[in-house]
Amino acid sequence: MAQDRTGSVELRGNRWRVRVRLPDGRRRWVPLDDGVRTEGQARRAAADIVDRVQRGVFVYEPLVPATKGTAGETLGKWFDRWLADRKNRRRLGSAEDDRLRLGKHVLPVIGARPIALITRAELEALVMALDEKVRRGELAWKSAWNVWALVRRMFRDACRSKRADLRARADDPSEGIEGPDRGVRRAKAFLLPSEALALLGCEAVPLRWRRAYAMALYTGMRKGELVALRPEDVTFESGVIRVHRAHDKASGETKATKTGNWRLIPIEPALEPLLRELVERAGEGGVLVDLPPARGAADKLREHMQRAGLERAELFASDHTRKPLTFHDLRGTCATWLAIRGEEPLKIQRRLGHTDLATTQGYIAAAEAVGVGRLDVFPPLPAGLGRGELSPKLSPELSPSGPKSGIFTAKTVEAPGIEPGSGSPSPVHLRA
Repeated sequence: MAQDRTGSVELRGNRWRVRVRLPDGRRRWVPLDDGVRTEGQARRAAADIVDRVQRGVFVYEPLVPATKGTAGETLGKWFDRWLADRKNRRRLGSAEDDRLRLGKHVLPVIGARPIALITRAELEALVMALDEKVRRGELAWKSAWNVWALVRRMFRDACRSKRADLRARADDPSEGIEGPDRGVRRAKAFLLPSEALALLGCEAVPLRWRRAYAMALYTGMRKGELVALRPEDVTFESGVIRVHRAHDKASGETKATKTGNWRLIPIEPALEPLLRELVERAGEGGVLVDLPPARGAADKLREHMQRAGLERAELFASDHTRKPLTFHDLRGTCATWLAIRGEEPLKIQRRLGHTDLATTQGYIAAAEAVGVGRLDVFPPLPAGLGRGELSPKLSPELSPSGPKSGIFTAKTVEAPGIEPGSGSPSPVHLRA
């Protein structure tokens, strides 16, 4: 039986090295990282190098590039520097979520290992561990995929980042590894118009939350975009809302939107009375939507739906095929309502700011199941959302229709056919 080729290791001075035969037939001693302290560690590193030589992906050079301060650096310490770069230089709002994901599922496993010595076998074992967590019900399969995608991104940057001080490896050990097993995509719920009116008209729900729900339902804006909305972003003359910034929940600052692009949202006639009042109340530079930017909006929404007497199972179900309604699903409800009204897919995509039409098509499929034109979507809002009296700054056409009707009536505004551009303006970095 042929003996496995693992290379020869030896301790020279205070540093281990491995002797390998390169593809051209030459034999070379390759110095290992300073973090290799024992013969066992040296043999594991040697086996990884030999494997990469046999697959033709080994580059003959020290495993750790000659960058000051990175030799022997653990994955955990490198991750801190990498995350700081994503948060401070690239201004990615997901940085803190990334810290939670890896801090729970990755760093406890390989965080203490030198990043330059982490092997393909270790990452394959990590994938198997994620699969096992999914099977035990400790982790959703989609969450496991998000963790693995972040690991892939990490090691790609460790190999070829734009920043030289983040390049800690000469190869990417995650390349070509199969990710976690995919599971069933859980069905999302959306509110029916009658359910939305019950929620928005329920006096047991705080007024500021009902106004936030109305804005999310009738504009389709993301939560961070709603929190960052200012009076100057609303133009009643042309009947549009300009969305070009969002609140960063991690830093507390205002940044560009999730996609980096701006867009224009037509003002729904039923929303205009409330929107005018919010603009008037906010004043110059104030906020339109009084909504806490912290986590917990999904739990609040489900609590408020129960107060409003909503009982449909799909709104609260949480199992392997269904997910409960979240605040973000109010945006999805808006997209579904637009499709039920018969809006063109590209118009829905532009209004919601989807970068991929496939995302929009998911809501269109839900609308087709209900039936285009079957429901009276974007109905007039309950009068309880407004002050219930005419403001001097409000047009007579926007006054409540009467004390007995309980709804606003709105004058239809003809928008001049403005379409948002495909590009994006200069990045917005304002302090909230």
